[in-house]
This record gives sequence, structure tokens and C-alpha cells, in this order.
Amino acid sequence: MIKEISKEGTLYYKGLAILLIVAHNFFHWLTVTPGENEMLFNFNHAAVYLSGIIKNPEYFIQTTFAFIGHYGITIFIFLSAYGLTKKHWKKKIKYFKFLKHRTLKIYIPFLISILLWAIYMYFTKCIGGEGVLFLDIIKSSYVHLVYKFVLISNFIPSELFSINGPWWFISLIMQFYILFPFLIKIKNKYLVYLGIAMMIFVICAQTYLNNLGIQLYLYGTIFGHFPEIILGIIFARKKNININNYFLFLIFILFLLGNINYIFWYFSNISILILFLVGFQKLKEKNFLKSFLKKMGEISMYVFLINGFLRRPLVNILNNYNIWWINILSFLFFFVIVSLVSLFLTKFVKIKFDKDKILPL
Repeated sequence: MIKEISKEGTLYYKGLAILLIVAHNFFHWLTVTPGENEMLFNFNHAAVYLSGIIKNPEYFIQTTFAFIGHYGITIFIFLSAYGLTKKHWKKKIKYFKFLKHRTLKIYIPFLISILLWAIYMYFTKCIGGEGVLFLDIIKSSYVHLVYKFVLISNFIPSELFSINGPWWFISLIMQFYILFPFLIKIKNKYLVYLGIAMMIFVICAQTYLNNLGIQLYLYGTIFGHFPEIILGIIFARKKNININNYFLFLIFILFLLGNINYIFWYFSNISILILFLVGFQKLKEKNFLKSFLKKMGEISMYVFLINGFLRRPLVNILNNYNIWWINILSFLFFFVIVSLVSLFLTKFVKIKFDKDKILPL
């Protein structure tokens, strides 16, 4: 059974999701990495992962996070749909007021993270002996930034991961906010039909794009994540979701098949989401984790936005040595630094900008 998720519980799940994402973002840049089936399917990634943990079991933690940690994004999207549905289901949404509020919740942290990124780039270039002005950093990337602000970067080949990889999510989450007030008006039965239709569309369209050699990844757009959005809306309208063990086992098999077959791969996000929700519910019973994960959920927005560019110098050093236990200790050190910076930024924004408490995603 998947029980109703409280507001505090949502923060707990976000804390777990951000741990997955940051670990994935860190470890998948290290030398021993199997790759991941995030935007496109590649059977070799699963094969390399399995052979890697058999030949080098000491790298199990590193390679596992690298391979499946990206599914933390799926959890964030589900939670966004779930939380907004709980809040607005029985209320009339004033569209532009809703959109303004959600835009501020995303764009203020995004602007702050851009400023930090520019400062970081300026100092690294200066340390590297490059003569550069601070404004040159922004000027050299303003086109990429504009694409992200107008929410089309994830529809432009080669722009999805431009500037700073994790920022691809900004366009996706804002596209979701634009559509949400319309989706919440649809009855559950028709939402299921919409989800099925969208999945068929994504399978056909992505196959067609791949055959043409066009590097446009629909899983980087709103279209690829309709199933978890719809699941979030439907689950929010029910108090508890009963899932028997046999059905859970079939979902687990579906996820495994999704790593070895192209068609089943399109069901991997929705299948692992259900597995995570059930598994995380068990972990939630461990009291010692609650306060830590809740705090991580509160600062998850900034952790997400800044971890991508802050990892670079440490990753470059680690790839020169490639020692498994040093990699893990280095990640823990990196995670503490990112968390402390994010904690400061969260408190700063709430004091300076937010009278209504800007929360994470």
C-alpha cells in the first residue's frame, strides 16, 4: 500500500530524491561509470553496469548511483504533480496568479544559481591564467540562458545540457506548471487515456527522431514525463493506493525488462517510481532519517541548481586516481559543502524575497 503523503512527507521524499540526483550527477562523471538510460535507451549501459559490479564489486555504490540515480527526477516530477493537486484540487485556480507564483518559486533561485555559476567561472578562469571580465562570462552564454528562460532549450538539439547540465530541468518543470491548471480539471479516467496516448506518441516520435539522427530527447521535455505527472494527480485524489505483492513483483520485472529492451524502457520511469514510493515508505519508518531527509527536502532546490558546476574541480582530480573509497569520501565531502551553501541560500531567499515561503520544487 502507498499511503497518502503529507506535506512533511513530501519533503522527506524530496530529500531522498535529491540524494539520488546529486550522487548520480557526481559519480556518472567519474572514470568507472556504466552510463545511464535517462534520455535514450542503450542496452550496453546495463551490460556494462552488470559486468562492472561483478568484476569490481568495490565500485558498486559508485556505479549504481551513476546508473539509476537519475530517477530522482521522476520522483520530483511526481511529487510536484501530487503536491499541487492536493493543494488546488478542490479550489478554483486563477491561472495567471498561479503561474506568477510558480515562476517566482523557480526563477528567483535560478537567477541566484546563475550568479553563483558566473562567479565560479570567473574565478576558475582567473586562476587558470585567462584574462577575462566578469561580464564576459554572461555574454558568452547569454544565448543559452535565453533559451532556458523562454523554456525552449529542451526542444533544441545540443541545448538540453548547455552551460550546466542539471539546469535542463528548469524548462521541463515550468512547462509542467503551464499545463497543470488544465490537467487538474480532467477526470481520472480520461487522464489515464491521455497518459497512454502520450506514451504512444513519445515512442513513435522518439523512434522517428532517432532514425533521422536528430538529437532531440523527448524525455527532456514535458511530453516524456506525462505518466508520472498523471500518476501524481491520480494518487493525490485518493487517500491510499493498494498494491499487492504480486503486482509489485510484476512492476519490478517490468523495470528490469526496461533496461534490456527498447520498448519496455518507456515504462521504466513509471515502474521504478512505484518501487521507490513503496521502498521509501519503509525507510520513512526509521526515525533517525526523518529530520535529516526533511532538511534536505527543504533545501533541495538549491542543491539541485548548484551541484552541477561545483562538482567539476573535484571530479577532475578524482579521475586522475580512480580509487573507489576516495571517490566515496570525496562525494560525502562534496555533498556536505553543497548542502551548507544551499542551506544558506534557502534562508537568504526566504528573508530577502519571500513573504510566502518559497519552498523547494
